[in-house]
Amino acid sequence: MRKIISLIIALVVSGTVYAVTPNNQNNVNNQKQKIQELDKAVQSLNITDEQKQQMKQLMESDVAKRKELKEKLREKMEAIDNELAKEKYDIGIIENLEKEIEQIDIKILKIKIDGKVKMRNILTREQFLKMEQHRKHIFGKFKHKQPE
Repeated sequence: MRKIISLIIALVVSGTVYAVTPNNQNNVNNQKQKIQELDKAVQSLNITDEQKQQMKQLMESDVAKRKELKEKLREKMEAIDNELAKEKYDIGIIENLEKEIEQIDIKILKIKIDGKVKMRNILTREQFLKMEQHRKHIFGKFKHKQPE
């Protein structure tokens, strides 16, 4: 259960999710390390069973929303690539797709912020502050290891 809560914190609060492909084994290893460190951090928060359930529901909801939006982003980027592959591409189409991508990015950011606010409503002030401190430490520690 602690690992689930660690994953919830990682996904909901930071919104950081990495794709797992054979070419990014470092990301996989970093994610494993982050989850291990988050597991230790969660233990220190003294989260109740009710809080765990609420966090799980929040995570499931937010992950589903972000997944749908990220798929739309992929589709828009593919549409841009397809348009640019044409002999005579239409810059207007590309600009419209760019605007749509910006709107999707805004929606993803809003989900992340709303998730953080909801997380604050689930946790006590002390738990939230402690979780934020752990999150900043853990994700800051791995920031330099992420590929650009």
